[in-house]
Amino acid sequence: MIRLSEELAQKIVDRMMKVIPYNVIITDENGIIIASGDVKRIHQFHSGAKQALNIKEIVEIDCEHSQGVRPGVNSPIFFQGNLLGVIGITGVPEIVKPFSELVRVTAELLISQEYVLKNQSIQEQEKEKFLYELAYLNEGYSQGFIERGLSLGIDVTVPDIAIVINSEEESLKSLKNHLNSLLQNGEYCFMLNPNIIVAFISLKKPFLNILRKSLEKKQYGNIKVGVGLSEHIISVSMNQAFKALHIGKHLQKDKSIYLYKDLCFISMLANIKEDYNLKEVVKILKLEGNQADLLNTLIAYVYNNGEMQTTAQALHVHRNTLNYRLERIKEVSGKDPRNFIELFELFTAYVVSML
Repeated sequence: MIRLSEELAQKIVDRMMKVIPYNVIITDENGIIIASGDVKRIHQFHSGAKQALNIKEIVEIDCEHSQGVRPGVNSPIFFQGNLLGVIGITGVPEIVKPFSELVRVTAELLISQEYVLKNQSIQEQEKEKFLYELAYLNEGYSQGFIERGLSLGIDVTVPDIAIVINSEEESLKSLKNHLNSLLQNGEYCFMLNPNIIVAFISLKKPFLNILRKSLEKKQYGNIKVGVGLSEHIISVSMNQAFKALHIGKHLQKDKSIYLYKDLCFISMLANIKEDYNLKEVVKILKLEGNQADLLNTLIAYVYNNGEMQTTAQALHVHRNTLNYRLERIKEVSGKDPRNFIELFELFTAYVVSML
């Protein structure tokens, strides 16, 4: 059953007394004053209000009663057919009666508005709770879970893409508000924790392009984004997005958005680190080749597809210098980067060491 809170009742009284020059009270369904322009009257029993509650009609009081009930007009307050309490105006009934209907209607409108806002808040809380569960549900969705989602306006049977947004800054909250304005029907975002926003989107390109432009403008500080693949089980996509974020932050620090589709092979390489100890190779390259910057040379060589000219340009060195560095990598590591298989081993060693 709907009840009228003291906080809302006092808010209504304060608002009414700004527009009419009389004291206003509100009682609960038992005739107890829960709000008043005169704080001394709060929590007192009001017999006139109780009478109005009993007959469910306006009650006028012409003279002050021994119980402290003052002259005035008391009108029952209804909401959705329920009797919530009474709103009263203190004063000579003939004078204040013209205000009584205005005050009652305004009170009922404010109660209705508060009820709608409260319901919206509860709905949003339920939706966020459901999305949080959805993010971690690793198995097929039961019919009950699907129906619960539909009751909240969320169709979990439509494949979605998960986006994970990470930042250590306060701007993440304002970014969430910005993201909500970008989302289309059937797309959602929520705070997974104070440093992570998760978004479930159905159309990747337009959203990502707009997000990329926002990040390029540095509107929201240092933010990194991981993007999963389209999956029927959204938690699978979210895990992919987290992997892309983790890999990108370690291996592609100059970028802000990392797509799992571009990094899934590297993610697979990272999984072998428990079975195959490759870290020593990279350690040797770091220690023995620090002055020649061998490790950066190796990575540039990989990302430029082994093309000598473009690699030399990327490193801002002469082609002969690049040749010398590749030879040094071979001497130091025992692996020749110009041999495809051995280059693959070297790159795997780098990935394992970084992740």
